[in-house]
Amino acid sequence: MFAGCRVWGNLGSATGVIHQEGGTGSWSGCEIGLLTHGNISPVSDGIYHASKGAHPMFNSCTFCLNESRFGTVFFDSTDNGEADHILFSNCIFSLNTTVDDQWGATMHCTDDVPGRDPLCVFDRCIWRNQGNNGGTEQGTTAYESDVRSNYFPRYRLLRDVSTGWIRGGTQSAGVANADNGDIESNIADLNGDGIVDGGDLAILLGEFGS
Repeated sequence: MFAGCRVWGNLGSATGVIHQEGGTGSWSGCEIGLLTHGNISPVSDGIYHASKGAHPMFNSCTFCLNESRFGTVFFDSTDNGEADHILFSNCIFSLNTTVDDQWGATMHCTDDVPGRDPLCVFDRCIWRNQGNNGGTEQGTTAYESDVRSNYFPRYRLLRDVSTGWIRGGTQSAGVANADNGDIESNIADLNGDGIVDGGDLAILLGEFGS
């Protein structure tokens, strides 16, 4: 179980930055990549690589400025049972990209079981990966392929996904409010270092009028 953890500024290998094989797990209020400190793993299928029956849960987490080969979260659910879902609740995916800049900026799922119902579930999440051609195959439909999978449908929604902008440009750990795109955190802490100081003022002045 991980609570309030920060995973920033890592260069991943072929197995990703975070690699989970089997089992469940819980991530709460964590930051996997930050507006100024992303994770880079272009040779790995994903920044968070889950396989061999892994089915973690994420609550109020942010995934920001991550670059991967296929998807910020890569999920191979071939060995998962029908109830072994990966769940994202109140999570924000922002400014994530894949090396081809076309699809999977939020997630890439693969499963060798034919006709499988979706095992990735999103509940009140925000996807804002505008740097990845809108996260779509054609760059036209907002969410068409932000999640790439061979499930049908591609993914499962509990409460809807939001297009809301993230308040203040900050990715500090907090509760993602997908109804209006806010993060319940100290919005003056623009660089997410836990301190409101001159560094935050410099960011504010740099963005003034933009």
